[in-house]
Amino acid sequence: MFRPEILSPAGSYEAFIAAVHSGCNAVYLGGESYGARAYAKNFDLKTLEKAVKYARIFGVKIYYTVNTLFKEKEIDVLINHILEVYNIGVDAFILQDIGVIALLKRVFPDIEIHGSTQLNSHSIEGVKFLEDMGITRVVLARELSIEEIIYIKKNTKIEIETFVHGALCYSYSGQCLMSSFMGGRSGNRGRCAQPCRLGYKAIINDREWDKSHVLSTKDIETLTVLPELIDAGIDSFKIEGRMKSKEYVGLMTGLYRHYRDTYLEKGIINIKQSDLDDMFQIFNRGNFTNGYYFQHNGPSMITFDQPKHQGRVIGKVKVKNGNQYALTLFEKIRIGDCLEIAFDQGDYYSWIAQLNTKSDYIIYSDHPIQIGQEVRRIKSIELENRLLENQSNIHHMGVDIEIVMQVDKPIEMIIKDENREVRVIGDLVQEAKSQSLVPERVEKQFSKVAQYPIKIKHIRVHISGDVFMSMGQLNAVRREGFEKWLGLNTIVKKRPYMPVSVIKIENTPSYHRNITVLLRKFYQFEILKDYSVQRVYIEHLNFSEEQILEIINFYKDRPTQVYIAVPKILRHEKETMISILKESLIDEIDGFLLRSIDAYYHALPFGKKLVYDYGFSIMNQHTANHLMFKELSDGYVPSLELNKYEMKQLPLKKAECIVYGHMNVMTTAQCVRKSVDDCNKENGKIIYLEDRKGMKVPVETVCKLCYNQIYNGVPHYLIDKIDEMKEMGLKHFRVEFLNESKEDMVKVLNAVTCKSTIPAQEMSMVFTRGHYTKGVE
Repeated sequence: MFRPEILSPAGSYEAFIAAVHSGCNAVYLGGESYGARAYAKNFDLKTLEKAVKYARIFGVKIYYTVNTLFKEKEIDVLINHILEVYNIGVDAFILQDIGVIALLKRVFPDIEIHGSTQLNSHSIEGVKFLEDMGITRVVLARELSIEEIIYIKKNTKIEIETFVHGALCYSYSGQCLMSSFMGGRSGNRGRCAQPCRLGYKAIINDREWDKSHVLSTKDIETLTVLPELIDAGIDSFKIEGRMKSKEYVGLMTGLYRHYRDTYLEKGIINIKQSDLDDMFQIFNRGNFTNGYYFQHNGPSMITFDQPKHQGRVIGKVKVKNGNQYALTLFEKIRIGDCLEIAFDQGDYYSWIAQLNTKSDYIIYSDHPIQIGQEVRRIKSIELENRLLENQSNIHHMGVDIEIVMQVDKPIEMIIKDENREVRVIGDLVQEAKSQSLVPERVEKQFSKVAQYPIKIKHIRVHISGDVFMSMGQLNAVRREGFEKWLGLNTIVKKRPYMPVSVIKIENTPSYHRNITVLLRKFYQFEILKDYSVQRVYIEHLNFSEEQILEIINFYKDRPTQVYIAVPKILRHEKETMISILKESLIDEIDGFLLRSIDAYYHALPFGKKLVYDYGFSIMNQHTANHLMFKELSDGYVPSLELNKYEMKQLPLKKAECIVYGHMNVMTTAQCVRKSVDDCNKENGKIIYLEDRKGMKVPVETVCKLCYNQIYNGVPHYLIDKIDEMKEMGLKHFRVEFLNESKEDMVKVLNAVTCKSTIPAQEMSMVFTRGHYTKGVE
């Protein structure tokens, strides 16, 4: 019978043990470097080897996360690290970096690779892109519906993994630069500062909305819809939480394992209220959501009040007398419970219970508390103790043991059950010179199994003659026997390894200044007419067919190329390139600007040139080369998180650098406008989010395909660095326009086409250099 894998997180060895003892089928974990959770405890090589051996006892697989992006200077050390981990015997590696995936498939022919959700695979075309790379499993974008997942599953041979519980990113994974641009901590490098959990004021048509945490999603839970997910044929159910406690990991693993098995055995599940209570108590952000499986987006998925754990309501404020308050409790509290009363604006009063009681409870607070306010239990001592007790109940394997001792022959230990038998030969048995060993003494020594998940059902000791062996010799045989039975002393065979030589990039200075421009509004084209540029990218969802034709016809007898910028998200079959762009237009254009791996197979059939945008996260030469060797490839944009020194390590002949524009820092299936107001399908409308520092962040509504794009609040400006970049070897320089005034457009175009020599500091606009100078860690 098909059983979806229960895949549990482990940010520490304690959480790993909790996952195994709670019934997971596999665990994903990371090392001290290279994982997307840099702030978890993680595993050094010694602890990892210990975990791999322990997992084998219970038939649990281990997937090692290497799901960040890598700079060129890190590749050699990374390959050596992968080799060490590979030979420890992990079952698969989870990766995000396209170039590293391609490299590892060459270096380690037998390696199993799972495509991380950060690869943002959201259609069958994206899955095919990864399947061609030799990936055996893909973690689909969290935003997909159950119908989309079923369609993908039916049309691919590789395994499908989806998230079933835990934190839900507001952005499509791998398409978020918000933490990087706003605080310098890169989510693509495992250091996300979670700016989406901060408060923002939405501004729409000059009207302000007071719902503050508009980008903070509730956690996903799917226990209540588990039968539908099982029936969809999903191969692996992934629980998020490498930053969570061992109690959280154990509870969620146990619940999903129990209800999966119940449904497969009985065809129905009835979830106990006590299990739901435990789930809420261990962690929730003000209720849960079923994620995107059964809805596209909406305010019900957002936790507007506060993004942190909100516990369970277990009482109310009953009486007020000055700064003294009497609470009525619905449930018993215990010494050590953390209790809380929440106020407006995310403020709260919390305390630790000092007694066990279910009667009225008195507290003192100088902060005014209103009668009727809810009392929440944030931490339950009873639940934590119960979970720790449950997780300590190791499943013990029942075995029979025989010990054979005969003078001048090696001691022999035989371990067996109904299915197999293991024999271990030890040192020679000596003849006793004084006191000989008796069977009871030998039996006692071989019954010491406290450190192993083994239960001895029967033990028999056969002794011939007056025998003697030291306790150390007996212990050595016992230890070898039990470890051989459990597979702990199995030597992992060295796996195939094919070293490859990496060619050092030698870029030569460029003497060209080829300007490309991305247009998002038709009025921008009217201004661009007065300038000579090499290429124009059209954000065609914001243009009518007539407007696109006018642009094409204008440049028909000019050397300027016209490319169509493919939408970042192309999920459904109805959203193919044919349906969103007339074939008559395709015949006239020169190429496509691709924003995701899914776009490649949408665009390929039309035989046009392809340029890979910064959504491909090209940080090293391996990613650049892999993409540029693909059919019809004609250029790429290096990762916006590289500094100028790191860019020099890429092959820059075909590279294109963005020298002006509001960078897209987040692409989301959610809609800010719908979350705070009504959806009126104004495609291309710019609304704003104002952060705590007063910075206004532009949000574009892509209503034709129902997603939002959030941009950095200030534009990227590197026009005055073009000569420096030419020395590096770059010759293609892009300007992107969002909603700039005509006056600002003219200033930028004059500067980039050398019609003026206005220094950046005199452009009368606030701007950022991005990561051009410093880069990211």
